[in-house]
Amino acid sequence: MEALDADQRSRITVIRQANAGPGGARNTGLENTSPLTRFVAFLDSDDTWLPHHLNNAFESMLCFGGDCYWASIEASEEFHYHLAISELAEADGVLRLGEQPLVIEIPDLASAMLKDWSFLHLSGMVIGPTIFKKIRFDATLRRAAEDVLFFCDTILASRRSLLCGDPGVVRGLGVNIFHSIDRTSRHFLQQQFNTWAALDALEACFARRPEEVESIATSKGRARRQALEPGRTSSSRQSAKRRPARALGVA
Repeated sequence: MEALDADQRSRITVIRQANAGPGGARNTGLENTSPLTRFVAFLDSDDTWLPHHLNNAFESMLCFGGDCYWASIEASEEFHYHLAISELAEADGVLRLGEQPLVIEIPDLASAMLKDWSFLHLSGMVIGPTIFKKIRFDATLRRAAEDVLFFCDTILASRRSLLCGDPGVVRGLGVNIFHSIDRTSRHFLQQQFNTWAALDALEACFARRPEEVESIATSKGRARRQALEPGRTSSSRQSAKRRPARALGVA
């Protein structure tokens, strides 16, 4: 903060707490928002917001009445599995709300993300008071899936979810809790258990929707295979870039 002037510093609150994992840290931030707060944006420590990201989110959420918003993410080849939101824009059933920037709405976004959530990233997410006043991360999921569960809870609680095809964040190359764990270590099994626990929670949410339960069952099977065969490196995220928008159930 040494590079900031006094006015800039006065707008920043630093909160220190014992390590509670990523979900616990984010929950503390949400619990300490000012009563004047209109929107909350997340940023992982190694990611970088592009200059127009927050303005695009602010204007879009006000204009279209969004409770949550995601921008596309720019990433290097290490993260080739990310699906650009702009690739979803031409699918049948997708509503084009704005062109500059491109803002779209997928009528059943929760169902689409259960098939493949690689077009959503926490650092590109912005939420309004309907969400940040009541939705929280599951802090017990310290090694995996707390963000996906939060995404789903947010979408289900939102009156309108917006997706922006313009990149809003550049993904960094810092330590990644999910991908950096040695697949032969006990932490990898804990990670797969966290993933399974999150999928159980999602399954309960969609218990009366057979198609969504089927998607969750597919993800559960993948987590089970990875736990039993730690040498495997394939994942839905790695192949997501090649999956057409129609396969996400938005057609």
